[in-house]
Amino acid sequence: MTQARSSNLLLRLTPMQVYQAPPAPGGGGMATGSASQECEVLLHPGEPSELVVQIENLGSRALELELQVEGDFPAQWCRVGMEGRELFPGHQMEAVLYFQAPINFFEEQRSLAVGETLALNYRSRLYVYNTELGTGRRQIESGSL
Repeated sequence: MTQARSSNLLLRLTPMQVYQAPPAPGGGGMATGSASQECEVLLHPGEPSELVVQIENLGSRALELELQVEGDFPAQWCRVGMEGRELFPGHQMEAVLYFQAPINFFEEQRSLAVGETLALNYRSRLYVYNTELGTGRRQIESGSL
């Protein structure tokens, strides 16, 4: 589990798949400000993988939330699932990031040119956009996965 905290939000990231071997050094992490903690998602082609994002509103105003994931992998590999977008003060909610690489991921790579290598480690960034209801004040939290 990875935790990141800002002035208004507390984020907890929990991958649902567990590594059977230690992950490679220099992997991704979640960062807010100068803090960094690792949070890696393991993918197997054709198999779904999930990352649970727990979000707690530490502020005094209700927030409208939007989550977005960007990375150096195809966008169709990831989708965000949320039930509702409003988060009241002192409450928490969960969102789920669903990842899935195509079942033929390795077979599609036959067109690699001589000397090219297959990318197996990808980087991504989670953005949490939060807007205070009533004031319209918008903040962005982000971190690396």
